[in-house]
Amino acid sequence: MTVGRVDENRHEPGKQIRWCESWSFDFSSDDGSIGGWARLSLFPNIGRAGIAWYQAFVTGPQQQLVAVIDHAVPLPPSDLEIRTTGLWATHICETPHDHWTIGLEAFGLGVDDPGEIYGRQFGDRVPLGFDLEWEAVAPSEPVGRDRYRQPCGVTGELLVGSEEIDLDATGWRAHRWGLFGAWDDRSIDVCGRLDDGTTFASTVVNGDLATAVGTLAGNTATVGESSLATGDHGLPVAGRVRLDGVEIGLDVVGATPLELVDPEQRVARTPHAMCRCTTADGRAGSAWIEVAEPRS
Repeated sequence: MTVGRVDENRHEPGKQIRWCESWSFDFSSDDGSIGGWARLSLFPNIGRAGIAWYQAFVTGPQQQLVAVIDHAVPLPPSDLEIRTTGLWATHICETPHDHWTIGLEAFGLGVDDPGEIYGRQFGDRVPLGFDLEWEAVAPSEPVGRDRYRQPCGVTGELLVGSEEIDLDATGWRAHRWGLFGAWDDRSIDVCGRLDDGTTFASTVVNGDLATAVGTLAGNTATVGESSLATGDHGLPVAGRVRLDGVEIGLDVVGATPLELVDPEQRVARTPHAMCRCTTADGRAGSAWIEVAEPRS
């Protein structure tokens, strides 16, 4: 796949009910104290007029988990702005493959036990706001024929409850379109950046390293034997990934659970986890793990 300027735009949808197009954005503060992610997913073939899903999370070692989850958003007609009761979010491509602006004003669910997201979803009502910029630090990297991702610097203002945070962070963004496969295949994505500026990413589907996709410093890399350990509620707690012989250890400092139900009532869990990472030669950095785990 060659990534072009037009690929930043919305794509002509397929006919399948699970055809989906999504834009994802994550960030980790440079001091590791806070991080989060947001995703807008468009399902144009569900219902008479289509629907959109929106999720946004904030987490950290000492940060209460705050989640915004709305899977009944009216499909935006052309742009990437959504508005419902208690939720407004916008996603603007300022310069293709270089600069995106993300805005969010919402009330989220604050929980001390992440398992509440899988259960009663009982917690605090917490204002959550993003006024953030994702600016590329390297070119977009294709992943197959219908997806790409890009490492970025992330700056701006973050509102969590009554706290206003000036954010200076590292992050990634991703865009994909086609059949949404979380209910079919188990996959693990890792995207991160080391403190010397080295970026790394890997995607492993159904544990098959022969077809795994990886990059190191923006170049294609061979994905070696990797691992993921889970704890309470099946959430990631630690892991490692090997890229061209460089082993990167991943220590989870904040996990965000998410459960997805497709139009046929199949269930998948897709937790994300913010990590601090280290290499054998003493480098450090941050990363996000995303897991897709079919449940039924």
